[in-house]
This record gives sequence, structure tokens and C-alpha cells, in this order.
Amino acid sequence: HRPRGRGRRRGPPGAVSIMLGWRALLGVGLALATVAPALADSADDKLQQIQDIAAQSRSGVITLDDKSYEYYARQPSYHVVVLLVASHPKYRCTTCAKTDKEFRLLAESFKASQAKLPAEKRTDVFFARLDFEGSQRTFERYGITSVPVMFHIAPSRGLKKTTEWSIAARDRYSLPATPEAEGMAAFLGERTGTSVEVKRSMLGAYLTLAVVFGLLALMVRPVIERMNLWLSIIRRKGIWTLVSLGFYAVGGSGIIF
Repeated sequence: HRPRGRGRRRGPPGAVSIMLGWRALLGVGLALATVAPALADSADDKLQQIQDIAAQSRSGVITLDDKSYEYYARQPSYHVVVLLVASHPKYRCTTCAKTDKEFRLLAESFKASQAKLPAEKRTDVFFARLDFEGSQRTFERYGITSVPVMFHIAPSRGLKKTTEWSIAARDRYSLPATPEAEGMAAFLGERTGTSVEVKRSMLGAYLTLAVVFGLLALMVRPVIERMNLWLSIIRRKGIWTLVSLGFYAVGGSGIIF
């Protein structure tokens, strides 16, 4: 017996596979269109995040650990100047303390220099500091055996997905025995094309002058009160005789020509 009702009409054997193929291509296209903006947003989000962190720091230096450093230093869209130190007293790194101080001065000076420029002419440069106590894994991956170390990471370069990292010679700043922010600024200018005018605080100089003038003021009154005594000493002929004989002896010995 023939089954009741009409049977389905089947298309050619390749029709279903062709239709599925077009659907797959359409799906891939939509996926790519969705992922591309997401990647762009991710880079923008990372930039905004590090900007927010730097804004919270008075000097502009941000302290990172292993995890945060790997996140912000991997394929960045901005410049990163990195300083590796061992600040704990048990390491007795006196150079680390001096370098750390000059590094903060560099960041402050850069921040002040950028504030004078219009937004479109500013350069995204961030100053990251890693301490050995909280970033031992990073130190090991770079193979760092002595500190301090300062280097630059250019945009779109950064860290690679490897177990070991390296610092190119051109990106590494050769720290002198007495580090100064001015030398660091010159290195920063070479690597980023930005000009930084280092401005040191004059507070210490002003305090020193205040102390000197204070001591002079304290000495003036006793000198004035004993003016007659000083004049009597100056007027003594014996003193001037000794002074004259001293000059004569020195001149006679050939010291004065």
C-alpha cells in the first residue's frame, strides 16, 4: 500500500552542504565583526585603567606586582618606563634609594611638562616601579641579578608569551654611580621623543639659607655688645707686628712671588 499524503521533495545532494557552508561563513564574519571592537575596547580600557592608577599617585609613579605588571606591560598601546629596585633594608641597596628618589622626580617633572601641552600633543608615558619583595617572579623571568635596573617598553612591543623575558640594550638605561633625574630625562627623550624639564624643589636650599641667616642674626648681637673689645684687639700694635712678620717670613721662603 502507498502511504497517504504527499511525500517531501528532496533537493539535490549538495544543496544542504552548500547552505550549511554559507551559514558557517556568515557566522564567522559576524564573530570577527564582534571580536574586533572588543579587542579595541580592551586596549582602550587598559589605557584608561593605568591612567586612573597614575592619577592617584602624587608623583605619577605606580607600584606594580608580578600579576599587574604582566597585565599592563604586555603589548601596551603606551610607553612604560620601568624601575626595578630592592628597597628593603636587608638588601642594603643604598643606590636603590637614590635611584628611586630621582625616578620619582623624573615622573613629577614629566607630569608637569605634559600638563602645559594641549591634549592632542601629549604622549602616554607611565612610570612603573617594581620592588623585589613583591615581584620576585618578574625579576627571575628577566634574569635580574643586581639592582637597580631601569628600562623602557615601547608601544605594541612589551612582554612576550614566554617563560623568560629580555631587555634590549637600546631599551636599557645605563645607571651611573650617582643617578640623576636629568640623565634619566635624556634617556626618556631618546626613547619616546618627549622633552622633560627636570625641576628640583628649592625648599632644601631655602631652609639652609634660613638656618645660616638665623645663626648670623644670633651672632650679631654678641659682636655688637663686645664691639669695644674687638676694636681694642684690632688696635694693638703687637698683633699687627706679628701679622707683618708672618707675611715677611712667607714671602722670604718663596711661597709668595
